[in-house]
Amino acid sequence: MQTEQTITMQCVGVLDAMEQKATQMKDDVSQIWWDEYDEKKYVFDRLRSSACYWAPEIIRNKFWKELFTICTIHFNNASNPIHRELFEIYQERINAEKTK
Repeated sequence: MQTEQTITMQCVGVLDAMEQKATQMKDDVSQIWWDEYDEKKYVFDRLRSSACYWAPEIIRNKFWKELFTICTIHFNNASNPIHRELFEIYQERINAEKTK
């Protein structure tokens, strides 16, 4: 059984992976695409802070619901390559979570 800290760190790891991928892409995308991401990336910090306070019995479910909401509201421009990469990371990680 995983501890609360382990579960929280796994959730934070998903956010870190998303932010790192976007940062890696900064020089490869137009300034418009980067600005669109940069203006909205604060939502990752808010989710990261919130997740640290959630009870262990709800963190997994709540985290994935919140991250889905963030992606569909803030990072939903399919023509923006950063948004596409964030969606791919989300899909990859949630599918891995479902197999646990």
